[in-house]
Order: sequence, then C-alpha cells, then structure tokens
Amino acid sequence: MKSFEDPLNGKEGTRDPIEEEREPKIISLNGENWAYIKKREFHGSVFRSSDGSKYLRIGNVDDINTEFTFVRRLYQGGFPVPEALEQGEILGSGYYIERSIGDVPLSDKFRDEYALQGKVGSDTFEAFCNTMCQFLSAQLEPRNHIAAQSGLQKNIGLVRVLEENPDMDTELIESCVKKAESRLRSLPKSLAHGDLSPRNTLEKGVIDFEFGFVAPVGYDVFTALLVERFWNFPGGDGKLQHEFDLSDEQISYYFKKVGAIADRYGVGECATLIDEFILFKSIWSLANEKQTSIQSGSTTKLSFRKKILKYCMENYLRGEQINTNEFKKLHTNY
Repeated sequence: MKSFEDPLNGKEGTRDPIEEEREPKIISLNGENWAYIKKREFHGSVFRSSDGSKYLRIGNVDDINTEFTFVRRLYQGGFPVPEALEQGEILGSGYYIERSIGDVPLSDKFRDEYALQGKVGSDTFEAFCNTMCQFLSAQLEPRNHIAAQSGLQKNIGLVRVLEENPDMDTELIESCVKKAESRLRSLPKSLAHGDLSPRNTLEKGVIDFEFGFVAPVGYDVFTALLVERFWNFPGGDGKLQHEFDLSDEQISYYFKKVGAIADRYGVGECATLIDEFILFKSIWSLANEKQTSIQSGSTTKLSFRKKILKYCMENYLRGEQINTNEFKKLHTNY
C-alpha cells in the first residue's frame, strides 16, 4: 500500500473511450443496486445506491485501499468529508463505500448563477467559503500535523512536466521550485486534497480524494478558488472554457476569511505565500497535458498551461505578484 507521502496522481495515460463505453450502468453489491454516475479522473468509476444515501467508488485495488484509508483518517481528524464505511473487491477491482453528503457540487451552482446573472451568488459563495474554512481548520489542528516531507515535487508531477515539455526552461523551473520550497518549509504538513476546487466541494464537505497527499497547510485551500482560471482558454467555438469567474472582491473576501483561520492557529504566513502556492499549482496544471493533447488532437490547453507556467515563473522570480486574473489574456500573448 502507498504511504501518505506518495502521490495518488501518478497514474499514467488518459481515459479509454472504449473502456468507458463498456462501463456497466448498474451493478449489484451487498444486496443493493448501484447506478453508474461518472468516470473518475483516470481509472475507475463512481456509482450511487438506489436510495441515494451512499456512493461506491471503484478503481485499482491498491489505489482504492490507499484512498479509503486516507479518507477515513480525514474523517477521524474532523475534516468535512464523507464517512468511509467499508472496502473490498468487486469485478476484479477495489471498491469502497462512503456515506453521501450531497450530490450537487458547488461548481454546478456557481456555473448556473454565473450564466443567469453574470456572477456567483453571495449565499452559494459563502457556503463554499465556510466549507474551505472548516477544511483548513482541520488541517491546522496539531493532531492532524504530519512529521514528513511534503513530497510536493512528486505530487505536482514535476518530473513528468519536465520530461514532456523539453522546450521549457528546465533550469528556470527548478530554480523557482527550489525558491518556493524553501519559503514553504516552515509551514506544518497535513493531509491535502490535491485537486481542491468548487468542482469537488459540496455545502456539507469535500469529496474525491483520489489525488490526496501530504502538503504544506494552505496549498490547496488558498488556491481552491483560483483553479477555474486555469480554464480561461478558448475552445473550438472561441469561447473561454471556464464555467464561471469570480470578482476581485470575492477573491479578496475569500483570502481574508481563510487568512483569519490561519491567523487563529498561529500560521498567518500562509496568506503571504499565495504566490508560492499558485506557482506549484501552475506546474501541477501542466502534468499529463501532453498525453491529453495527443489523444484529443488539440494543443490549445497544453499551450495555454505552458503560458501560465511561464507567466508565473517570470513574475515570481521578479518578485511581482502572480495575478491569476491575467491568465485569460495569455492565450493571445507570448
């Protein structure tokens, strides 16, 4: 079984469309029928019980066992996550069952409100802020600190990014990583989501921990609202691919709320390390994109993510703020 320091996001390849077509729509387990909901990011699927009270997650046996243990530890540590109920094997794969904490991610509400009124509503936004504050509070509880190396380089896919993008300046990337890691070294380490955003956040908690790992506290929470801006590139119809955007006032309000939590636990420096968090997120956003571009036949997202990383590195080394609001301009710049 993988340790908590190992990545759950080291999976190779991309989704197999043939495999997806063969996914059973209904499976039986423990005398219940479970309806197919979606594919997981790389391998595996999610099913829902007939009464909607539980979810079934299926995937590689080792990965599922690790994730089950990870989620259980989060739940026991007071994180706002589903209770992991049981694990086992089915159809040659591993599975675990978790109690439902809802079925509508806040990103869906963000998207719908943004489409209707051009902004995310205050109540929905506040619900997201509150869940993130709960998550950060749990990370900052001393009992949830982990005396281990964070393994950020491994978990953001740094080696893969360098291997798949030889046209990028390797020395520049490594220099930025070294500088950022030295600044983050003083932060306590805790369990992190790895892909935290409104897409996997509900009003009652956070789901989808297939990428979970150990990281400096604040890495995922302080970047959670900014992830959607990594989708600010045009699709085939010329429209930007992000589903919603947030105002500078909302972003500022969010940072103030989570910053207050960090202050309360004596690690207010989290709020001064946002650029470091964004830099690592920009590397993470590029991992696997080479394979995705080959499968899709389009290099638009790959090119955009490269421009984001270049922008972040240049600003970071100049000591200038990394403004994610500038990302949407990058597909026409450089």
